[in-house]
Amino acid sequence: MKSKLLKLLYEYSANGKLVDGKYIQKLIEIVVDSKGIVDYAGGLIITDKDSRLRDPNSLLAVYYPNRKLIAVYLDAIEEMLKSYNTYQEMFSSTEELFYKNLLVTQVVLHELEHANQRKIMDKEESLEGDILRASLSKQDKDITIKLMQAGLTGKQIDLILETQKTMKSEGGLILPDERLAEIKSHQEIKDTLSEISDEVPNLIEFENASILESKLRGYTFDKGRIISPTIDYLISTGKSFALQKFEWFNKDSRTCLKNVQSLFSLDERLTYGLPIDNSEFMESSKTLLSTKKYSI
Repeated sequence: MKSKLLKLLYEYSANGKLVDGKYIQKLIEIVVDSKGIVDYAGGLIITDKDSRLRDPNSLLAVYYPNRKLIAVYLDAIEEMLKSYNTYQEMFSSTEELFYKNLLVTQVVLHELEHANQRKIMDKEESLEGDILRASLSKQDKDITIKLMQAGLTGKQIDLILETQKTMKSEGGLILPDERLAEIKSHQEIKDTLSEISDEVPNLIEFENASILESKLRGYTFDKGRIISPTIDYLISTGKSFALQKFEWFNKDSRTCLKNVQSLFSLDERLTYGLPIDNSEFMESSKTLLSTKKYSI
């Protein structure tokens, strides 16, 4: 998949072209085929912003699991590309167009990862699969049933679920599937760029910072300890019962921390939003703050 993504990205960026609908369609075809997720993301809509959403200007692309399709709002993406120049001074002239095209690529990869998550939920017995099933399955089922009983159509239900997800994220709870999709999409970009790392060193550094930034997302400090975003989400949304299936979980936070430290590396815990201690959080934060992305 990496070589195909790189070829597509290079064809556009090296020739001075911004991504367009054809690029997005080809990108989705490559990822869907490589990950074997056609049963989870068989449809694509490239359209204007949808005025029925709560805040359409904030949405660039959306994955609709019930309809198994991805909607990409091209006008919103074009507006984003015109104004998104916060980090441009980090990059050489060669890297600058790559950077803009990668912004769009990451957005689409993020939504495709949500489709891949559905495959993981259905077919994988893994820590990631367990976390996704705990955080997504019951919520989607319960809400969908209630909305269907209220007489809403499948499309209306999808729009409401996606809006609710955005609202919860803004409300301070970081959804585990959103964290993972953000981390994995940036990781895929970094892996793709690794083949031309000598040409785009600043982009590699930028993606490394973005990966760590995504891994730290959701960790908060309360009463002298660092709060796990995954545990916080499951407890705060009334799904604490799901935590009982994890052998490492313990209601005593210190015991829980000790358990996960013995089972998982720091990188694994950051990826899945599991407990970390204060010193681990501080060192990771210092590393992030020392990057060029945070020096501008």
